Amino acid sequence: MNKLNYLAILLLSFFPIIPLAVTAADIARDVRTGETAPQSSDGGYFEIGGGLGVFTSPIKGEDDGIGVQLFLAGQYQWRGFFIESIDGSSTDLSVGYNALNTQHWSFDVIGSSLNNDIVGSDNNELKGLSERNGDFLLGVRATGYFNNHILQLQLLDGVTNAHDGVIATIEAGRSWQVRNWNYHALLGWRYHEKQVVDYYLGISPEEAIATSLPEYNARAGSFLTTEIGATYPMSEHWVFRGTAAAVHLTDNLSASPIISNKNSGGLFATFSYVF
Repeated sequence: MNKLNYLAILLLSFFPIIPLAVTAADIARDVRTGETAPQSSDGGYFEIGGGLGVFTSPIKGEDDGIGVQLFLAGQYQWRGFFIESIDGSSTDLSVGYNALNTQHWSFDVIGSSLNNDIVGSDNNELKGLSERNGDFLLGVRATGYFNNHILQLQLLDGVTNAHDGVIATIEAGRSWQVRNWNYHALLGWRYHEKQVVDYYLGISPEEAIATSLPEYNARAGSFLTTEIGATYPMSEHWVFRGTAAAVHLTDNLSASPIISNKNSGGLFATFSYVF
C-alpha cells in the first residue's frame, strides 16, 4: 500500500466523528489576534487591505526592493466546513472540514496550496526552464492552544499534476497583549519530500541544455521561518499590522541553481478594513 493510500485512510477516519460546532483556524491569524482556545461558533469575517513592504527573494533573477501590497482575506465556516485565506500566512487558500474539537486541540481535514509558481516569464535568468505550477495538497491539520501559546501541525500530500510529494509543517507561536496592542512571535519548520523539491528546484538535462544552469537532481529538504509583529485595532473595523519575517533554507534547497540566497525576508506594514 503506497503513502497516498495510507493518507486516504487517515483522512477518512475523521468523518465518522460527530463534531461540536467549532471554528478551524490558521495559526497566522490566531496568534495575531491572541486566541487562547478553539472557537465555538459558525460564521466568519472578510478583510480588504494594503500597505508597503521591503523584501528580499531567494529566487535567482527575482528583484528585491520595496513593493505595494494589496490583499483580500477572510475566513468562513458553516457546520464544520470552512474556507480561509489569511494574509501573511504560509498557505494561500485552504478549504476543509473541522472534524474534532477538545479543550486544547482542534483537528481539521484540509485542502491547501503551499507553493506558488516560481519561474516567471519576466525572469531573464531562468528563461528556458519549464514552468513550475502552484500545487494543491490534501491532508490533516492539528492546532493546539495552551494559554498564549499555539502549536500547529500539518501533514499534506500533493494531489495535482504539480507533484505527488508529501509536505509536513510545524509552527509554534506566542502572543502578548499590551493594552490594545497584540504582539506575536512565530517559528516554523517545513519539510518537503524529494518529489516536491525536485519539481520546483531541480534542473533536468533538457533544461540544462536550454539554459546556462547546471543539471541538478534535488533531494528532500526543509526550511525555517520566523516572524515577529504587532497588531493594533484602530477602530471597530480598521486594523494596523506590522511584521518582520525571515526564511532560512537548508543546504538541500539552497544548493539548487534556481536559488541565489539561502536567507531572505521582509518588513511589512498594512492597514485593513475588517467586516
